[in-house]
Amino acid sequence: MFLEHVKMNPVQGEILVIDGDDAVRALIEQTLAQQGFTVTAVEDGGSALRLIEAKPFALVVTEVALPGPLDGITTMRQAKVRQPELKCLFTSGFAPARLWNSVGLEDYIAKPFRRRELLGCVFELLQRDAAADDVVVAEDLECSYR
Repeated sequence: MFLEHVKMNPVQGEILVIDGDDAVRALIEQTLAQQGFTVTAVEDGGSALRLIEAKPFALVVTEVALPGPLDGITTMRQAKVRQPELKCLFTSGFAPARLWNSVGLEDYIAKPFRRRELLGCVFELLQRDAAADDVVVAEDLECSYR
């Protein structure tokens, strides 16, 4: 399999994973870490905002439906006040595509997703605004968004 033989060259910066499901959060964290990314993972929006207050992140991967008073959308809106350049990949097993366009959100990936799909989306988001000299091409990655 492709991912067993090739590692991405991560862009500098840490990825924050937010998901209330322990198993899903661990899987996302492990998948990203195996590719060389530095990853921090938390279960709720409040914990995420405290981390974002303390240090910069390059990307957040968050579930829309988080436990506690802050959902993923609200968490990211507040996070972007603190770090306007922060990129986000939303995940959801239930949110319809029309929701994303109506509220002007960034990229998303529907659950369940494959590891390749997750990595493709993460890689593309991190490289999206990179200078041409900084872009690293990884073949066979795919991303289903917007």
